[in-house]
Amino acid sequence: MDRMIDELSDGDAVRVLNTIAQMRLRSGAAAVDWTDQSREALQEASDMTPDDATAGEGELAREALRVLAQDEELRPGLEGLIAGSQPAKFGVGATVATVTAVLVVLQSYVEVKRDKDGNWSFHFKKEPTEDSIIAPLVKKLLSWLPGAGG
Repeated sequence: MDRMIDELSDGDAVRVLNTIAQMRLRSGAAAVDWTDQSREALQEASDMTPDDATAGEGELAREALRVLAQDEELRPGLEGLIAGSQPAKFGVGATVATVTAVLVVLQSYVEVKRDKDGNWSFHFKKEPTEDSIIAPLVKKLLSWLPGAGG
């Protein structure tokens, strides 16, 4: 499965991830706004620092797909989407959609809450470690957009 994911073009990786995220959003996953505050909350909750180099959008999407591939219930659908991937064009909203999709993926591992003042908090269901499956994803997400930390 990792080889299939690695061989995806950037555009195909983003398209597959966004397709899965849209399905999960329709089934009740919460959409999280990616702001400096949510970035700081994720960094604090994970106790991780961003990757030194900013990940490309395709790299970030492939990392999220690797996390999804660990879910045995999602794996067959993911394999089907990857096998049937076609080049796609994305507009200005692609970056926002990718970040939203990554945050949807993280909700399997993280409880995301918003307080009455609109501030986001992240609470890991199991504390991530440097060698956990989500560590590279969190680090790439933290490096993805400018903001605090690093």
